[in-house]
Parts: sequence; C-alpha cells; structure tokens
Amino acid sequence: SPGVGEGMGFWTYFYGGAILLGLSSIYLGRERESTWLLSYRGSAINLTRGEHGVLHVSGPGDEAFAYGLGYAHAMDRLVQMILVRTAAYGRLDELLPSTDDTILLDLVSRSNDFRGRAEAALKSFDANTIAMLHAYSAGVNEYMSTHTRPFELVLVGLHPEPWQPLDSTVTGFIMGYLGLVSMQADVEKFLLHGLVAGLPVAGPLQDIFSPHLDGLNDDPELLAAIRATKIEEHFIPPHAAVVPTLTASNSWAVHANYSKSGNSLHAGDPHLVSSQLPVSFSEIVFTDTTDPDDPWAIGATVPGLPSLIMGRTKHVAFAMTYGMMDQLDYYIEEVVNGTVRRPHGVFEPITIRQEIILGCKQRDFFFFSTSLGRIEASQESMRTGELPDGLYLAVRWSWDYFGASQGRALFRRPHERNVRELSKILYDVALSGNFVMADASGNIALQQTGIMPDRGGQPSLVPRLGWREGVAWVGQAGSDALFYEENPPSGYIASANNQHEAHPTGKDVINIEIGNYRVRRIGSLIEAAIAEKGKLGVEDLQHMQVDDYSSQAARYIEVLLPLIANQSDCKHCDVLRAWDIRFNGDSQGAVYFNRFYNEMLVRTMGRFIGVPAWHHIRVDASVFYCLTQRIDDVILADNQTSFLILSGGVPRDEIFLAALESAFANDGFLRGSPQTLGDYQPLTHTNMFFQGRLGTIGTLIGIDHGPYAQPGSHATVNQGAHGVHFGLLVNAGPIWRFVADMATSEAWSVLAGGPSGRWLSAWYASELPLFHEGRLKRIAP
Repeated sequence: SPGVGEGMGFWTYFYGGAILLGLSSIYLGRERESTWLLSYRGSAINLTRGEHGVLHVSGPGDEAFAYGLGYAHAMDRLVQMILVRTAAYGRLDELLPSTDDTILLDLVSRSNDFRGRAEAALKSFDANTIAMLHAYSAGVNEYMSTHTRPFELVLVGLHPEPWQPLDSTVTGFIMGYLGLVSMQADVEKFLLHGLVAGLPVAGPLQDIFSPHLDGLNDDPELLAAIRATKIEEHFIPPHAAVVPTLTASNSWAVHANYSKSGNSLHAGDPHLVSSQLPVSFSEIVFTDTTDPDDPWAIGATVPGLPSLIMGRTKHVAFAMTYGMMDQLDYYIEEVVNGTVRRPHGVFEPITIRQEIILGCKQRDFFFFSTSLGRIEASQESMRTGELPDGLYLAVRWSWDYFGASQGRALFRRPHERNVRELSKILYDVALSGNFVMADASGNIALQQTGIMPDRGGQPSLVPRLGWREGVAWVGQAGSDALFYEENPPSGYIASANNQHEAHPTGKDVINIEIGNYRVRRIGSLIEAAIAEKGKLGVEDLQHMQVDDYSSQAARYIEVLLPLIANQSDCKHCDVLRAWDIRFNGDSQGAVYFNRFYNEMLVRTMGRFIGVPAWHHIRVDASVFYCLTQRIDDVILADNQTSFLILSGGVPRDEIFLAALESAFANDGFLRGSPQTLGDYQPLTHTNMFFQGRLGTIGTLIGIDHGPYAQPGSHATVNQGAHGVHFGLLVNAGPIWRFVADMATSEAWSVLAGGPSGRWLSAWYASELPLFHEGRLKRIAP
C-alpha cells in the first residue's frame, strides 16, 4: 500500500467504488443467522453466536474444533486470512494493486522462502497434525464454497483459491518472522550501520550493546570486514497492515496462596498494532461433546491457524509474551566469481534460486544462498542474477530446524492437566516466547520457548566471518538452554519481554531485551496489592492491566525536577512538577515529558549517528523499542563519559534544560490551549484493507472508528505508542485483554475491536466501548 498522499487520484476513484459496492451490499452482507449446523466426516458440529458475538463451536474432539474454527475464521476474518496468505507466498504484487511496497514485501517473503520452508516442514508433520490442518482447511473451504466473496476481494478482483494445509503452515512462518525475528534483524542492522559509518566501538555503542561488543576492537580483521561490508537490505519494509506482529506483551500469574478464591489467577494482554480493524486475534469458545474430563476451551486464535494461541481450559490457563530470543545470525561472506571463501583456501559455489513475481508485468528474481545462509543482495542483483565480487551479509534463521515437534506444538488444542505437562508441549513452540501458565491445582509457571540454535560458543550479536573455522551452527540447542520456573517464593510470575535474570545462560539466549520497566512495575503492583489486601481477585488483575504509570519517566523526572526547581516563570515546569507520572488521556505532563524526551534524544543520539538516521530509527523501525532502556541507562548513568560523546561534550544538565526550552518554545500552553495526551497520540481504528484512505467518509459509514485517546507509553503496563510508520498512521498497544480465575469455569476478556472483520457486521467494532473504558466482558462455555 502506498504512503499517505501517494497516488490519491487512483485510490480516491478505486475506493470510491468500494463505498458504493459496500453500501449496495448492506442487505446481502448482514448476518441473518445465529446458529449454523455443520458436519465433518460424519460428525455433527454446531456453531453459534454468543452474547457478545463470540463464536461458540461444539463437536466431538480435535478435528471438530479445527473444522469449526476454520468455518468461524472464514466467516469473520476471511479478508484478513487471504491478505496474510498472499503476503506469505510473496504474491501481493500479483493479486493486489501493484505498488512499491507490495513488491518490497513480496521480496521479503520470496527471499526468505517462506513457502519452501513451509513445504519442508509440512512433510515432517505427524498424522494428528496433518488431520488438524485438513479439518481446518475443510471448514474454511465449506464456508467459501457456500458464500459470496467479501466485497474487498471483489473490489480488487481477487478470487481466493481453496485453503490448504500449506496455507496455514506458511501463515505461521511469516508471522514468526515479520515483526518478531525481523525486530532482532533490525537491531543488528542498526549496529552494523553504525560500524560501517565509522562510529567507534568504545563508548556509547559498547555501553548500549553491552556486553556484546567486548573484544571487538581486539579483532581487527572482523572489524575491518564489517566496515567494508555491503549492507544491501536495510530495515524491514512496512507490514503492519497485513501481517500480525507482536510489538510487546504482558502476562502474569498469581499463586493460589494469594488468591481470594483459593486457586491461581492468570492475566495476559498481547500488544500488537491496535489501530487496525479487525485486530490480529479472534476469540473462540469450544465445547467437546465427547470428553467430560476436558470439556471446553476459551481463548484467542489467529485467523489462518487451527490453534488456541492463548486462553484457558478447565485445567490450565496460558498466555505468551514475545521472548526476544536471538533466532537469527549474520555472517560476512566474501564473494569471488560466483563462490564464497571458506577456510584453508577452499571456495564454495553459491546456490541461485530463481522465482517469478507476477505483477503489472512478469519479473524474474534471483536469490543467492550459501551453506551459512541467504546472501542479502541488491535489487539489481536479484533482477539480473549477477552478484559482483565483494563482502556481503548472509543471514540464517533458526526455523530451518522447524519439524514435527514444532508442528504438534503449534497446530493443536491443549489437553494438559497442569502447568508441568503443558510446559513440555510448549517447549517445542518454534516462536520465541515466554508462556506464563496457571493450573486448577493452584500452580503457576513460566516456560521459555523458541528454536534456539547451538552456536558452539560463538557470539551472536556481531557477524561472524564465513572463512573462519567453527562459525556454523551445530544444530539446535539442548533443553537446558530454555528457562523454566514454577511456583517461585514470591507467589507470582510476570513476563513483559524482559531478560530472565535467574537464568544462568540467559544472555546467550537473549542478547537484546526490551527492558524491565513494565515487568518491574507489574511486580510492584502485585506485591503492593498482596501487602494491602493479602488476597487478590480477578478485579485486581483487570485494574493492573490498565495501569499507566511510567517507571521510565520517573527516572527522568527525578533528574529534571532539581534543574527546574528555581524556575518560577515557567508554566510547563509547573505542569511537570505537579505531574503524577501517569500517561492517561487527560494528562498534560505526559505530553511535556514526551516532547522533552524526543528533543533530548535528537540532541544526543541524533547528534551521534545523524539526525536523519535517528529519525528513521525512532519513527520507522522497531529498533528503538528494543534499545530504549539501554539508551536510558547510558543517558542517566552517573558516569557521563559516554553521554558526553553522544552530546558532543555538552554536560547532561545543559542538554536537559536546552531540550526543555526547545520542546516548549511554541507550545499551545502559552497560547491558552494546552495539549493532552489524547490530543498528542490519538487512536483511530482503521480498516486493515482500506488503511484510513477513506478519511471522514470511512468514519461516517462505520469502516473506521475514532479518534479515541490512547493512554500509555512504550514503558507503561498499558502500553501505548503512536507514530507515522512508512507513511501510515500506526498505534501499538494491547489488542486483547484476558483474565481468568482457575476456581471458575469462565474468563474475562476484551478485543480492541470486535469478533468480526466484516464492517457491515454488528460485531465489527462492538467491543471498542468496553476496551476504551478499561472493562472486560464475561465469556463461558
């Protein structure tokens, strides 16, 4: 999709037709049933619409679950499924209006060979996994064969092909890469860009990436090779409107000893793109008509996958936060006449794969790989098949080891009776995650997941030289590499994309974590509630999920307040002095802090790496979210040696005061119109297909909803981030909140949208009022 303002003549005409088509299909598009009687392989399956629009499936066993889920996903989220599938196969430019962005994303999918990886994985799956995939596909195809296409697909002339097991598998691969592993790639690219640009290793870079650059100055061959390497692929192109991506998440569990009900409590809230309708998750309630001991499941699913991703059963509850495991490595390859150099003067031939991308015109593309990984080549080389001599980056992703056990862990309905049984299944989840669990016996646990490569003791953040011995992976790491914790003395477990401090080899698994601002805040809230009340209930966990206090801002305010203590004629200083350090929609202090913070970063990080480069990293890439706390630690350190390098020798107090003055020089407060956080970061929920291009018309006819005030910051439990990414307005934050008491047979949840992705449905945005009021709905089998 083009950036805001690009090609608007065409898009105005194009989407004007969409409005007319959509309005003319109101009658046909409205759901006139609430119960559907289905059948799969002779078994009756019932599908009903619950009180809040959540679809309830009932039938005998796992295949009934998968079939009913496939039908439900096709009914409510078919456009979403088809767009993700199209992106995964690298066919956006072929099947949708061709733009620069569609070809870029197609090249990402084709170069990473998501289809080839999925085909290889599918061949390894066991019979039960294959049966789940076939049942799900049958459910999707049953709906598609008996209903007209959604008008969005009619509009672009897309006739979706029948759903196949491979489609679910390739959907899993693109979701596992974009926005997750690609975030690690962006961080490593940021470091490489700095080194190639000649930034010194010692000082701010070494402090920000500590301890991973230690010793780099002692390896002149490696450092010289890095500085001479061609970086052809920069940061991952835009994908937020097409592929579900986790930006961050929270999850925690409280042991039965600290619960009012006498059983464990569980909470989870994944954070993705929250400005998209529909959101990336959908909900399901399943009742197994043949298993009285494991009779139901409630929770979140991802359209395209026959899986309960997060949620609860009678026995267990579980939710995931992105684990930040380093599942990707870069190598430096020396290309010489179609080969790459190896130890002892040996040269290995480069493998070339040719693919055709059909768009406005047929285009041949060539992709290059070696035994160490995929070579990142220029678009010119990808078009001509010619790779000039020189130093290149090659990249390898640990999902090369995706096999039968990973398929079993992904495509399933949970049947485990306790956290220990569940952890043994979750261990094989390919995606890097931290699964927080609770069970009906009162236990709580955390299982780290992800395919972890065995690097043979080699470093992971800095590229390795392909012509040295011992640099290749030696397989998948053993079970001791992944962290597991059960019933800790504290009485609770929390995860928020942080490092596991108790894991003895944790820094070998996670080399760049998002930080501990949120997880420490969650812990302090739980501990304070236990100290005050002794026992907690679901209402306490619900309240914690919308907490908007910023531990990060508190660190800076502690430094700022003494600097402005003697400034009497300073209205914005008065606001900062009185600020409660909360990022709620009515807050003025939050706006002033954000302005100061951004200006301060320009005067430090921007000065160090260049303002244009910093602006790109701050606004258009995921790098900043990963490095925020590390950068804060350098800026706020007692030893200001690295800070003075960032600032060009200007002391920190002077930088802070200058940033304050500059940030508020033309502020609306001085004109009697102070800005609140709701004004500063508005949240409009826009349709994922139209992406806000219909403007006010889209809001008037109910395709888009808002604006709302988005609370939070990237460092608050109730996370909120806002910006223009690659020309698209994007908000990131919680898209699903979930709380469960294992003493009950129910759950409390809310979506940042509604169950359906069809904008004519009554359930398209039905939960937005609940979501923005911080309330949850009750769901039960």
